[in-house]
Amino acid sequence: MKVARTVLDQVLPQFSKQVRSIQDLNDPKVVEKIAETAMTVTAQDDGLFASVTKEQAIAVATELCKSFVERTLAIPALTITPEQQVTFGFRRFDLDMKSWNFQPLSRELFVQALRTEKTSVISGEEEGESANRLEDYIVARLIDYPEIDYDSHAETLYDLAGQAVDHTNQRFLEDRDQALSVVRGHAKAMAESIFSQMKQNMWREQTNYRVSLASAFGELRPQTFDTAGTGFIRDFRAPPDQKQDIRKYVFTGFARGCYQYAKFDSDPERKLAVVLEKEPTVRLWMKPGPNQFKIFDADGTPYQPDFVVETVSEKLIIEVKRLSEMQSPEVLRKADAASLWCHVATKACTADGDKPWSYLLVPETDVQENFTVSGLMAKHTRSPDADLLSGIISLGKKSVLALNPESPAPRGRVQEAACPK
Repeated sequence: MKVARTVLDQVLPQFSKQVRSIQDLNDPKVVEKIAETAMTVTAQDDGLFASVTKEQAIAVATELCKSFVERTLAIPALTITPEQQVTFGFRRFDLDMKSWNFQPLSRELFVQALRTEKTSVISGEEEGESANRLEDYIVARLIDYPEIDYDSHAETLYDLAGQAVDHTNQRFLEDRDQALSVVRGHAKAMAESIFSQMKQNMWREQTNYRVSLASAFGELRPQTFDTAGTGFIRDFRAPPDQKQDIRKYVFTGFARGCYQYAKFDSDPERKLAVVLEKEPTVRLWMKPGPNQFKIFDADGTPYQPDFVVETVSEKLIIEVKRLSEMQSPEVLRKADAASLWCHVATKACTADGDKPWSYLLVPETDVQENFTVSGLMAKHTRSPDADLLSGIISLGKKSVLALNPESPAPRGRVQEAACPK
């Protein structure tokens, strides 16, 4: 029936931004509005809509909304916006240059002209483009980073660049030309090392961020997979003979998955899918595809979770990592972002009857097919640490993030995802 297709394709996406929770789609008043909207849309398309009465449209919308709620893993789209301009800077610190081993380059160097993409040639016989002092080469590279404002941070930049130059001069006391060659030729690499340390010494003034619910759920975006042929499509319960080749395979056979097919980055991820399919408390699960669901970390880098799961009582973001990677800075930065997102999503959604969110960071060694979701939750649920939580204030149905000087600033919008079947 055309009204059903209209409800699914055109009306529900509109109402995802009007309702506070996906459960509102079971409200008879909401269903009636959905049916009326569908009739209006279809009438505009066809010119007439006499073949379906309002009662019939409501009956269709009621069944479709019920099925949609049952088969949708609703991920809220949260918009986090600052209520005032963010002020930040960098504390004074001593550079760690123990790993630096920059060597003089050949007589002819290729460098990029300052602040342009034009390549210049500097040779030993030609003066080329020169700076007033060695620190200028490094500072010119540092101000390429968008987080750095020269007028505000010049004193800090020249202090750090001065440390780098002093370190280089001490290494080449007998040959100042070699020191010049090192700084001029490796200014970009020096700036990268300096900036990575600057980020660890960044401060921010307290800033309020308002969290608003952009939509309660979204549409399921299609996924495409590349395979080497039908021989590389197999049941998810059957691991490949060569585990290192698992990324070549597309797996199918899911009963609780939002998608008919899935790819895994490791065999422990496949084993987790087995656990999710066997677990009676699991309603739905998905491996988000590109642009399906993203969380932005403190550096503004998008992070795509491995698994999103809905059980009968809560919703989970699950990340599976090698044991050796569990304490890496990148993994911990993403874990902080995801655990904070879950906290904010819980605050924003549970007041309207939706389920709470939790984040699990699970080492691959702890993913076995005979394990349970409750067991993984008991051992690997990760909550935001005290520094992150100290920046969150709840005001009724609205959440505000008050970022303390040590707290990373959340950025961007979290994309939504939904799983109708």
